[in-house]
Amino acid sequence: MQIKLISENKLTEEQEEQVFTLPVAIGRDITQLPAVINGETVSPVVLLDSNKQISRFHAQITLDNNELYVEDKSANGTQVNGEKLLNQRRTLNSGDRLGIGNHTITVILIPSGDENATVVLENNSTIFNPQSEIIPVSRVRKLPDSQSSIIFNPYTDALEQQTPDAVPSQPAGFPYNLNFWNGEKVSPEAIRRSGILVRETEYVACGGGMGSFVWVDMLRIAGVKPENIKVLSIQDKPYKRYESLLKNCQIPRHKRIRSGSDSCPDNIWGWPGYALRDVWRAFFSGQVGAALGFLWQVFAEPVYADTYTPRGKDVFESMDRESDRIGWGKMLEYGSIRSLRQTEDGRYCIAYSTRGNASKLS
Repeated sequence: MQIKLISENKLTEEQEEQVFTLPVAIGRDITQLPAVINGETVSPVVLLDSNKQISRFHAQITLDNNELYVEDKSANGTQVNGEKLLNQRRTLNSGDRLGIGNHTITVILIPSGDENATVVLENNSTIFNPQSEIIPVSRVRKLPDSQSSIIFNPYTDALEQQTPDAVPSQPAGFPYNLNFWNGEKVSPEAIRRSGILVRETEYVACGGGMGSFVWVDMLRIAGVKPENIKVLSIQDKPYKRYESLLKNCQIPRHKRIRSGSDSCPDNIWGWPGYALRDVWRAFFSGQVGAALGFLWQVFAEPVYADTYTPRGKDVFESMDRESDRIGWGKMLEYGSIRSLRQTEDGRYCIAYSTRGNASKLS
């Protein structure tokens, strides 16, 4: 008989699921979980818990006379559909929810003979991590070295099919068809004689990604006026490429991104960070427990708790607000950057193309 366990962390709202063969032993220390229950080999499940609210051997799920049972073995008890079970045994039905520490685990019974049942190939332990994916222990090994990379089309910004063995082609066309451009330094006089449209500005961000956004934000905070800054990019939002990567990883806006974020791209001082914003929001919406959980995670990381991760929606919306405040749209100009050279008088010249394929030097 098999069961599916769907684990949800109360603080991060992340869900994970895995199928196990009964009996199942649950705890935070694999060395304290029994290897055999009632003569049958155990499927061990480890719940990561830096707060130590989960016992080393917390609970077990067994099958007895075709009835599913959960038995609490812990010091703090196990919640079954909201009812506390302390060193007791009771029956389980498919769909019942167990509360163990910060984990809420839904138990789904998979009857014998179910054509759609998942086939379990191994009985090694599985680690449920509240902030990451399920990790079968047998699969934790060093990955082979790889030369792979993520490639974005320089003109459309779309993800391209990966071809790691392809030999990069030699640059051709504008601006490499201009003889003066191939020198070590470019002559300002040659630029003027070329007839190419030239625009001058004090500061230029090459690419309008999140790094450029933070740099421009610092310039604006330092007092540089928008008319003295240009952002050359084929993205209309500074986080567009990052959001594209999240979508390819099947992480929508409302989910938490898999990236530590102690600070904020829209706040160079780093205070308050996203976690403290979540605390504020949870506290004033009446979710005091969740607010205290966020505070614990922030002030206990990274020694006692994993690094806090914000929701994509919160990151992007906060950047939109800061973009409006600093006038990002006024500084942004569509430009596919072709090349960059230093000029003889110590400045820099950027060759780029616009939407209409017009060539420009900046």
